Amino acid sequence: MQGFEMEPSSGGEAIRFLVHQNIIQFRITSHNMHAFIKLLFLLSSWSALLLCL
Repeated sequence: MQGFEMEPSSGGEAIRFLVHQNIIQFRITSHNMHAFIKLLFLLSSWSALLLCL
């Protein structure tokens, strides 16, 4: 979180900073969603295998 204590030199800097933060947040959440979907898929396939046995 560096750059928070510094005053942005202009409005454009602050906007760029906010956009950068949002992009990082979006990447993190999309990565988590991919992992979550993968986990759900694994769980469902395992339960299907157990039901077949």
